[in-house]
Amino acid sequence: MLKFNLSQLMSDAHMSISALSEKTGISRKTLSQIANNDSKGIQLATLDAIIKALNTKVENVIIKDDTRAIVAFTSIETVRGMNESISDDVNDLSIGIYAQLCDMSEENKEDASYFGATLSISLTKTPKGNIMGYVFPAFTADELDPKLRGLVDNSNKFMDFIRDCTDEESERLTSNILSTALIILGNHHRNLSGIDQRSTAIVTWSKDGGKPVNLSLVSGNSFFPPDKHVTNKLSSDHSISIVNVDLTDWIQQFLK
Repeated sequence: MLKFNLSQLMSDAHMSISALSEKTGISRKTLSQIANNDSKGIQLATLDAIIKALNTKVENVIIKDDTRAIVAFTSIETVRGMNESISDDVNDLSIGIYAQLCDMSEENKEDASYFGATLSISLTKTPKGNIMGYVFPAFTADELDPKLRGLVDNSNKFMDFIRDCTDEESERLTSNILSTALIILGNHHRNLSGIDQRSTAIVTWSKDGGKPVNLSLVSGNSFFPPDKHVTNKLSSDHSISIVNVDLTDWIQQFLK
């Protein structure tokens, strides 16, 4: 899990909660919760303000406890120069997802790995509002463009990560990618009628070539309503922290 080291950093800097609050614009209550590790998460903007005020680094504010990875799911348009091709069919529930993984399972930070993967998720609704879903690499290995081949390699690497997750971890990841997909599909006015908290979703994760690596069954109350199941906060409650913001700049700071 993630642990906040703010109390020690303030002590080292001889800075009080009040002084840090004045310097960052963050409320004393929020800073106290972070310092006492009572906070369930931290917004990246808050984290950035603390880092600048204390002239420190990300890894000094957040100490790795049992957290082994950070995963982010966002729109595929997060990738620079990549635009989503949207069908005119309102019943087409296929969409691109950009997945980012920072694997911190290695003992040393220098051995941590970070990469982004472009995925597709395709959903099929049953008449009762249940979902059959498939998550797979957005591109295939026979693509001629070397850049696209690299994206396929990263997508397959991400699927290897999914394959090795525990049931609890894969269910959380499945629920979150479903929420992310439903929000994006809703923004594109797709037909999501019938999907609600009573829905059940069965989602298959596959590598390039259709080789399945994971099958997860999740209930509607874990992904619906979708806006209540996405977050921009790093969580300290689980072995994998899942967020729904672009991690690129933050991760590069962490891995320096």
